[in-house]
Amino acid sequence: MAPPRLDFKRRFNSCSSATQILQDEIVEGKTVLITGGSSGIGVATVEAFANKAAHVIFTGRNVQSANDLIQKIKVTTPHAKVHFMPVDLLSLKDVRRFAEEFTNHHGTLDIVIFNAGMFGGSHVITEDGYEAAFQVNVLSQLYLLGFLKPLILKATGPRIIFVSSDWLKQTTISLSNLSEEVLSPSANSYPWRQYANSKFCQVLLSQYIQTHWGSLGVNSYSLHPGNLIATNVVRQWRLGQALAWLFKPFTKTLDQGAATTVYCAAAAELADHGGEYWADCWIAESFHGKQPKLAEAVWNLCEKMISAKVPDDYTRTSS
Repeated sequence: MAPPRLDFKRRFNSCSSATQILQDEIVEGKTVLITGGSSGIGVATVEAFANKAAHVIFTGRNVQSANDLIQKIKVTTPHAKVHFMPVDLLSLKDVRRFAEEFTNHHGTLDIVIFNAGMFGGSHVITEDGYEAAFQVNVLSQLYLLGFLKPLILKATGPRIIFVSSDWLKQTTISLSNLSEEVLSPSANSYPWRQYANSKFCQVLLSQYIQTHWGSLGVNSYSLHPGNLIATNVVRQWRLGQALAWLFKPFTKTLDQGAATTVYCAAAAELADHGGEYWADCWIAESFHGKQPKLAEAVWNLCEKMISAKVPDDYTRTSS
């Protein structure tokens, strides 16, 4: 399905960097939360916003990598407001702990970037009983969003960003087969298929948010950062690591890989273009187009899956 035409000229392309994107954008003072910010394109995303005087909070599991990143930023931007808060997205309990700590210290949230991702090389079931990649890429970040929603709605022109992937073209999800077993297989399954399904779900969640939260002033975007960028997302898949190393001279740098994320999060001209799918800093063809019925069904099923594993006081984000 062809994307809609835009009413402005293209300023950036596949060679643009996150640093270039923010040269003429005003993000000073904005509060930005970036999941998975301690590695890969998350690092470049954190650096870009921190160096432009945004208040950046980023998550991850590697404390040493996070501290190294903060020290690096402080060298070039001594007064940067950048903080690390660890969270394990393989645990809904830890997501809740993080969310409660975050909401206790922050009153508003301007930009949320769901950048954290996992490509499972082997079939792993989390402590919550779900397939690991699907929990990290979808369930845990949706659960977190429920806690963040009140802070997001207090901001002016807030944006929610899902770093998806063109792998979504390999998805097997449809209205006719949608089930918990399809989203989170209990038995061994192809890792690339699970990754594709989780990335497709991220696009659908973004579409749902735009439909149901757009009237509240929220804009949501999903995007493809680039192919085979040398990140840690395939750390559990040896073939993926080999391919990333082999094609590294021909793929985007981390700063270029973060460019579309930063463009969706900060570009003024995108204020009225939420709900779309982006690549190379431009609107892209979403392989499956807009699917509001499927987006609604996936959202509701994911919330049902979360509700089954968390305390009874969980408030669904659709409410």
